[in-house]
Amino acid sequence: MRIIQVVGSVHFSPHIKTTKDGRQYVHFTIASNSAQETPRPQFHIRVFDKEMMLMAMKLKSGTKLCVTGEYLDSIAIVAGCLLISQQIIASSIEFVQIKINT
Repeated sequence: MRIIQVVGSVHFSPHIKTTKDGRQYVHFTIASNSAQETPRPQFHIRVFDKEMMLMAMKLKSGTKLCVTGEYLDSIAIVAGCLLISQQIIASSIEFVQIKINT
C-alpha cells in the first residue's frame, strides 16, 4: 500500500458514485500545484468515510486542500493515447490556507 499526500485545488466538484458492490462514495478531482508538468496532474479522490463524505459534498471548485490516502494508479490506452489514472482513497482531508509574503 502506498500512502501519499497531495496539496492542490478542487478541480471538479464532488458527486456521489456507487461501486459495483453497492457502496456509495464521494468522487472529486484535485489538480496539484506542480509547475513542472503540463497539464497539471489531476488526482481522482474517493471518499468512503461517512463523515468525510458529508464534508466533501460541500467542497467548491478552487478550494485548496491537502488530501492524504492510499494511492492507486491504472494505465489504459484510449484512441492510441496512453492514459494514467491517479486515484487516492482519502483517509484525511484538510483545508489549506495559502500565505503570501509581501
